[in-house]
Amino acid sequence: MLYHEIEGPADGRPLVLAGSLGTTLEMWDPQMEALTGHFRVVRFDHRGHGRSPLSAPTLVLAGADDPATPPGHARRIAEGIPGSRLVVLPGAAHLANVERPEAVSEHLVGHLLQG
Repeated sequence: MLYHEIEGPADGRPLVLAGSLGTTLEMWDPQMEALTGHFRVVRFDHRGHGRSPLSAPTLVLAGADDPATPPGHARRIAEGIPGSRLVVLPGAAHLANVERPEAVSEHLVGHLLQG
């Protein structure tokens, strides 16, 4: 179940607001006063964000040498998902599936066959 909030007049035209990666429904707080005067606003937290849980088996795969999303970022993601597993691949950067295809395939297949 996604955490969501519904505000505005019951007979207002529906307006659904979604956030971007790494945000919560609160990103829309500055607009809510103006929008709820005219629309029935539905806003929600994506899975794994804010108050929407991520409850699927999760593999977080990171390249050890990734400058764009370093392993510390992947570690924080994994720590925020109960029961997740973090794999940091040496010799891989941002395109781990291209740079270490066999290792990525091995981890993906192993993860997907667990369930």
